[in-house]
Amino acid sequence: MSALLEMKSNDLPQLEAEAVAERTDLTNKEHEVEEIEIMMEQLNQELYEAVDEELNQAGQDTKQVETLTNEIVKLKHQLDAFEERQEQAAKYRTELEWLMNELEDIPEFDPLKHRIAFRADIFERLVESGTIHPDGRIVYKLSTGIEWECYLEDKLAYKLKVKRPRRKKRK
Repeated sequence: MSALLEMKSNDLPQLEAEAVAERTDLTNKEHEVEEIEIMMEQLNQELYEAVDEELNQAGQDTKQVETLTNEIVKLKHQLDAFEERQEQAAKYRTELEWLMNELEDIPEFDPLKHRIAFRADIFERLVESGTIHPDGRIVYKLSTGIEWECYLEDKLAYKLKVKRPRRKKRK
């Protein structure tokens, strides 16, 4: 909750997430997608003509058909990768918008003096993974495409200790 409060009061996570989405998106590569689609149309036409020609020659030379097919498949993979990037950028933006709305609902508090209810819904949706380092640093990989680093303060450490059940005394 302290990390979320820090995100709420800091523009950096939003700016970083927007930058990641922008770098992932294809807005400035749309002309490349159009060029690939035009090339695929031309190659499909050439493939159609090559197959027709091969049928008239009783299938004696299939090298041109294979070459054209391989080139079309390669371009299709490229288009699929572009589409995946667009979907990923849209996901980052959706997650960021959701997070910003959720952060508005988190009340201001002093983590050294107060505790507020843990928001499992935010944690489960936002945190993809986390790494705790020996120096008290926690690095979260977030669904917005960024990593967020927090520090476990000594003053807060007592709140994070796990209480173990008391052992029954042996008689």
